[in-house]
Amino acid sequence: MENKQAKGSGRIPIRFLRAGVFCIVCIVINCLGSQIALQLKLPVYLDSLGTVLASMIGGYVPGIVVGYLAALLQGIFSASSI
Repeated sequence: MENKQAKGSGRIPIRFLRAGVFCIVCIVINCLGSQIALQLKLPVYLDSLGTVLASMIGGYVPGIVVGYLAALLQGIFSASSI
């Protein structure tokens, strides 16, 4: 027998869980890239690497989510990002 989950069972499908973890990893890449560029005073924007990676692998929706949440987090925690 195949173990299928019932509709409305409250369990998150594995593909959504993978997409969420992937977006979190890309947000961390964005934040680390931003901090590296700030600390080393580099004239490049390394805070978009995670957004580009999410867009290339997942499509435009994960790219939008990663870009928005990373910019929101950087704006909250870093005054120079505002």
